[in-house]
This record gives sequence, structure tokens and C-alpha cells, in this order.
Amino acid sequence: MRFLIQERMILPQILQKNSLQDYKYDGTTAASKCLVLSEDILTAVKDQDFDRYKYIVQVFMVEKTGQSIHIASRWVWDAARDNWVSALHETENYVSVALIIAGYYE
Repeated sequence: MRFLIQERMILPQILQKNSLQDYKYDGTTAASKCLVLSEDILTAVKDQDFDRYKYIVQVFMVEKTGQSIHIASRWVWDAARDNWVSALHETENYVSVALIIAGYYE
């Protein structure tokens, strides 16, 4: 699947480009940082010009406080055409997870 292979390479580049390594987690600015990241990811995916796909991009950012987090999604799925890819960026202060879901439409 071409989508899966190319997006696995794009996601870490975007997460690094947005200076997440130097970012210090702050609950008041994390939401806007996630919004900027998701817009950058969506733009990069659309630039790949995959025909007949719609995209959902989710970015989660969680401060490390010794607790765990579980993220789950449920979709109506076409196993032959739909796809997803995720990337994780972790620092000593927080964890960021980016998820792209590509749904084929006719």
C-alpha cells in the first residue's frame, strides 16, 4: 500500500520539523500545538496527491506524570482500501501521538 509506506516517512519528519524536541509541555498551549501539527500533517498528506481518499488527522499530546493513557478508535472500515498510519514522538516531559486515517471514497 503506497499510502502506508509514504506516510510512515512523512509523519516523523513533520513532528521533528515542528520543533517538538524543544517544546516544553504546557496544558494551556498544547491544544494549539496539536492543531498546528494536525494542519501541517494534513497539508503534507494532501500534497502527496492520493486520488479518491478523505483524511482524518488526530494529534494527541499528553504530559508524563507517571500515569498511563489508552487511545482507541472505531471505524466502519473497508479492509481492501482504507488505511491508517501513526507516529509517536516522546520526550522526557510528554508524549505526542499523530494518527492519519485514509478512507477511500467512490
